[in-house]
Amino acid sequence: MSSALYQETLAKGISAMSYDGSGTCDFERVSEDELNGECQLLITNHSGDPVTLEIEFLDSYIPDTDHRLTSLMNKGGPYRITVEADHEKTVEFKEVLDVSDVPYHVDGGGFMNVHFKITDGERERVL
Repeated sequence: MSSALYQETLAKGISAMSYDGSGTCDFERVSEDELNGECQLLITNHSGDPVTLEIEFLDSYIPDTDHRLTSLMNKGGPYRITVEADHEKTVEFKEVLDVSDVPYHVDGGGFMNVHFKITDGERERVL
């Protein structure tokens, strides 16, 4: 059985969640120590029950850089969401982020193909 077939028919909880991979995050400098952060993710729940999960943003690896990128959104978290049964949901996060204690961070820009980790208290998956 393919993983997609399993996910769409038998999986429960966060195992039944999918992500289309086209999420975006945009950052704009407000001041020396603050950024506006905005992310959008399209998440689908393939199970017959609502799923509540927590999202943690991950940085994609960029060679030769120590800068934090999309993981800066975690400064505004944790983000807990519920996706209804058999439902596709666009999730939007908008935060003013205090980056005064982050040594290497972006000052602005947009990022595509955002990666994140979902947890339900017991299990976790990276999408």
